[in-house]
Amino acid sequence: MKKNILILLFLAICCNLVMQSVANAEPAKKDLTYYRKLYSNPLATTFLSVDAYKDKSPVTKEHLKHAFAEMMAWKYKNGLGVVHYKDYSIFKEMKVTWAGDTSAAISLIQSLYKNDKVIDSLKTTYFFTLDYTHNIEKSLYEVRCIVNDMVVESATKEPEQVFDRHHDTWLWPPSGKEQDEKVLSLFDRESRYFFNRSVRFKRVEKYHAEIVTALDKKYVQQMLRQHIPAKRSDLRVTDDGVFWREIPIITIIQEDGHNKISADFDLHYTVSMDGRQLEKMDAVPYEYLRKTFGKSLVRCDMGEEQLKNIRKYTVEEYLKKLGTFIFAE
Repeated sequence: MKKNILILLFLAICCNLVMQSVANAEPAKKDLTYYRKLYSNPLATTFLSVDAYKDKSPVTKEHLKHAFAEMMAWKYKNGLGVVHYKDYSIFKEMKVTWAGDTSAAISLIQSLYKNDKVIDSLKTTYFFTLDYTHNIEKSLYEVRCIVNDMVVESATKEPEQVFDRHHDTWLWPPSGKEQDEKVLSLFDRESRYFFNRSVRFKRVEKYHAEIVTALDKKYVQQMLRQHIPAKRSDLRVTDDGVFWREIPIITIIQEDGHNKISADFDLHYTVSMDGRQLEKMDAVPYEYLRKTFGKSLVRCDMGEEQLKNIRKYTVEEYLKKLGTFIFAE
């Protein structure tokens, strides 16, 4: 009986210790997430954008949201990337999260590595409110933007101190003042236009070409391989045509003893406010298709025997022929 009482007393003491440790650990966990005042004064500004593109396509809230995120990333891009110092490395990145059209959270995530292992991290999130007004008379969108608050999430309660003696500056922990000034420097003026290249949209254009030939399939495949970039493994020539990654962009179909070669591809353009095509995604397959159908496959109107009879010179024969032609007395 006395033994059972001792066991129960021991279990009670253990449970009490566990509960105390959990109670003590909970505030420490909460301390890792904290709020602080912005070093820069709470600011607001109004960004302006025309309400239509040059081709009369309307500007939407999605375009304006994208422009806001692009401007923030552009402004902070010099602070992103990787910083190295002795055994330490600091990786920085920016993420934008939206709640509907009017609330944006921009997070700056910084991670401290030592000998390629993460030893600390800091995530600072700024909260913005956006209000849109369409001024029809001026054909403008007015986007009033206010920075409301910020929160910091730290991985460790007592961050490691890293001082860069070469530049006489602290690398870690990051300076909240410098971070705030960098992020909020967009709000130093009233009535700013969104950058022309920030307000933009995607345009998809169809690329189509085809040709019918009596050439044997092996000759067609040889032509399809001619303009594939040497280091571009994403383009593959198969018995059925050409694939770009997993997308078929050229197909070969036999019809009435002939081979029908068809190319179908979606070209993705990014178009700016002034109607300029800023960038063309999928440029490699487009250039490949253009050269293939513009140079190689134009010869497919030749018969197979004609192709076999085309005179092919060795390098020595070609140089001899060229020298005779140029330097003939």
